[in-house]
Amino acid sequence: MDLSAGAMAGLDGAWLQEASPARLRPPVPAAACKCAPDPILPNPSCILCLCGTGNAASAALASSAKAMQPPKNVTACGLKNTTKTLIAYGTGAKSTCQCGPDPFLPKPKDPAFEWTLCNCPRKTIIPDTATYSAWPAPQAKSPPQTQWPRCSGNYALCSSANCTIKFVGQASSTIPLAECGCIIPTPSNGLSNNSLVDPTYILSAPLAALEERRCPNNTKSPGCGYLNATPVCKAITDNTIYGGQYDYISTFTSSPEVGGFNKLCVRPGQGGLFAQCMTAACYKKTAFDGSPVTCYCPVYRANKYLIGSPIGDPDSCKPNLPYVLSGVAVY
Repeated sequence: MDLSAGAMAGLDGAWLQEASPARLRPPVPAAACKCAPDPILPNPSCILCLCGTGNAASAALASSAKAMQPPKNVTACGLKNTTKTLIAYGTGAKSTCQCGPDPFLPKPKDPAFEWTLCNCPRKTIIPDTATYSAWPAPQAKSPPQTQWPRCSGNYALCSSANCTIKFVGQASSTIPLAECGCIIPTPSNGLSNNSLVDPTYILSAPLAALEERRCPNNTKSPGCGYLNATPVCKAITDNTIYGGQYDYISTFTSSPEVGGFNKLCVRPGQGGLFAQCMTAACYKKTAFDGSPVTCYCPVYRANKYLIGSPIGDPDSCKPNLPYVLSGVAVY
């Protein structure tokens, strides 16, 4: 059966965009590859690697569009004959997997390359104070958005996210967290690969300190106004901010297609709860509300805060525990 055009587009586009340099061992010496979640299989544990020498993009594009359609509810990534393999990413992250020849893709036309499919079950790492070492965020006013570092690359967007403070693994973190359902740029939602980072909410203390030293006046500092010019953008686009343990980092972009922080909540007294997702760590796995990405965002309490609420929703500021919305404090 022919592979769908959509899947091939994902292989040539989304897969190439996400693929990270990695080495697979065995074989010995370790094979040089590019690896990313398989765009054809729905299971994020299925990692597709293109191994060989030369231009990975040309090799992927040279693959025939005629391939087997994966069966529904495929298990173990469809692999039968596998070898225990260590994938060592350029970011320092490592995964122990079961790998073998991809059963769904034909061999690339260039014989110097081969497709390897790996089943890499992984444990979800819930962020704690070792990960979010700059938590809690300072109670300070953010600089104007025109001064936020400008990034280009993979990111998650949580500005209109639904979140829950009750989730599997919640008790393993000493930080009050919410599991939030977020999105990533796709042609259907109109988001580009460009995003912004509020430097007030960089959750890695070493990275926040480096950002302050290199760009003390944010994008007004010399050399800090370009795309990916600042330390935080480089760490996010290179996926080194938390040691490469997560698939995406939450940043921000203003988009009329998906909304943003458009509703002011005023809660006198004890205040109200919201999830602050800037630079939060995210996995490419379906969230509790069906969103394609799951992010773990610190929960704060404030008397005034903006939330990503459907315009005109009169009740979105009312308590609805265990559910909260993504938001940002107003000082």
